[in-house]
Amino acid sequence: MLRQAFYGLILSMIFYLLFYGYTKLGLNYNFKRHYPGECRQVTGLDYGSENMEVTQDGLAFITSGMNFPPLSEKYHSFIREKNIRGTIFLYDFKNPKLGASALRFQPSKTFDPATFQPHGISLLEDKAKGEHLLYVVNHVKHGKDRVEKFKFIPRVNELQHLRFFNDSKFLILNDVALIDEDKFYASNCLFFESHFLSLFEHLLLLPLGGLLLVEGNHVTEVVKSLHGPNGVILSKDKR
Repeated sequence: MLRQAFYGLILSMIFYLLFYGYTKLGLNYNFKRHYPGECRQVTGLDYGSENMEVTQDGLAFITSGMNFPPLSEKYHSFIREKNIRGTIFLYDFKNPKLGASALRFQPSKTFDPATFQPHGISLLEDKAKGEHLLYVVNHVKHGKDRVEKFKFIPRVNELQHLRFFNDSKFLILNDVALIDEDKFYASNCLFFESHFLSLFEHLLLLPLGGLLLVEGNHVTEVVKSLHGPNGVILSKDKR
């Protein structure tokens, strides 16, 4: 009797975790209507496109080549075999036939494009010059997570690296949301770097994530004990 009850409990837990994963991934959603028209695939993008920011003029900056420790070894091997490098693509909604093109980097002493593995992105528009500021989560290859600051130079379609932000409070970052120049929120989505341990972190719903406020070189954890916080979105309402 006790054995049957134990098996029933285990099956119930497995069912709950599978159902939770199914709904969290949004596999139960099906959208049949599209506005303002039918969806179409953007050509020219590489593997691992994860996030994007769009200016009011319709320029989209898209991170690509995402790769960070908690992902499976199969995915890491795929990235290595294909020699996929992290980059940022530019796509113009006003000229969709051009597809997406990879932006060139102007490296600095503190930024090596070969170690760039981007994730979340946020931008601050310069409507007069079009030289927008981009802040990008970087899962540095063989290094600690940090946030890179770039300036977009439209004349040459290049990203000039300006500086980076790092702190001991940065764990496994996911997304950034700009408030002002050098002031932004960043989400700590995971605690463990190991794929095995991060999987348990998700399945057991461990509240090990949080939300950080970065103000220049000062970092404050403003929200603690979150389970896998993902994207960050700021309200435009200033009331």
